Amino acid sequence: MICGIIDVGSNTIRLSIYRCENGTFKLLLGKKVMAGLAGYVQEGVLTRRGIRKAVAVLQSYRELLDNFDIRTVRVFATASLRNVANSAETLEEIERETGFSVDLISGTEEAALDFVGAAHTLDITDGVMVDIGGGSTEIVIYENARQIKALSMPIGSLNLYTSHVEGLLPTEKERRAMRRTVEKALRDLGDFRDERYDLIIGVGGTIRAAGRLMIDREVLPDNTRQFSVSQVRSLLKSMSNDKPTLRRILQVTPERVHTIIPGMTILSTICRQFDSQSLFVSKFGVREGYLYKTILENGEPVEDEKSPAS
Repeated sequence: MICGIIDVGSNTIRLSIYRCENGTFKLLLGKKVMAGLAGYVQEGVLTRRGIRKAVAVLQSYRELLDNFDIRTVRVFATASLRNVANSAETLEEIERETGFSVDLISGTEEAALDFVGAAHTLDITDGVMVDIGGGSTEIVIYENARQIKALSMPIGSLNLYTSHVEGLLPTEKERRAMRRTVEKALRDLGDFRDERYDLIIGVGGTIRAAGRLMIDREVLPDNTRQFSVSQVRSLLKSMSNDKPTLRRILQVTPERVHTIIPGMTILSTICRQFDSQSLFVSKFGVREGYLYKTILENGEPVEDEKSPAS
């Protein structure tokens, strides 16, 4: 069976196409558009331009899926839509224009799905899983390969950037302000003072981009996925508001030029919170978790999606 999963995020809208057989999957195609929906939110409302942006991307994915005659499709949205006041109207317009019924998942559901997606491909024992999105950050604490806590804070790389940074790259003053904001958000989640975990498992595009930057800076093999937290901090410290930093980001991960420093600020602050020493960058996360929960776990295809009426 060939199936598609679409993830409508605050920073990116991603389509993943998988071959699913006997409870396992293989990724056949991955596409993403840096839609930046969080940047279209004004006073808590997704603007018309933002809605049309989402619709246009999803229409292009609909065309691709129809061309390949892929009918088993699931679409979900995260902080991109759950944090806006007009989410119901937006979801209705998306379904009317594209035929996609979008599942709006909560922050704790997103965190749990991150764990499911990564846990199926990693030998997980104890640690913290972190998914830094554009509009939220999910944190899962696990022990003995079991989820203990699934938490979500409404701060991601894109909305942290838009709320704190005036230029393209943050100044030192703006970086300090971002760090304080993340620290407060972590305090609001709960008391973690006695919780120490050596390993952080990083999920999502922000952390994968940070991994590529560390590989480039330290001339590591392209398939490197394990890093020390000191490497994370050293990279972040080296990224100033100057032309060499801008050039390096543009060479390695140009689509995240404005969000990578805010995203790494979130990552570094979480590492410090849990006194973590190492970071493992996972290839899989929320989309694969959603695939397991909605398709593979049931052992049968979901109800076919319908193209919008012409």
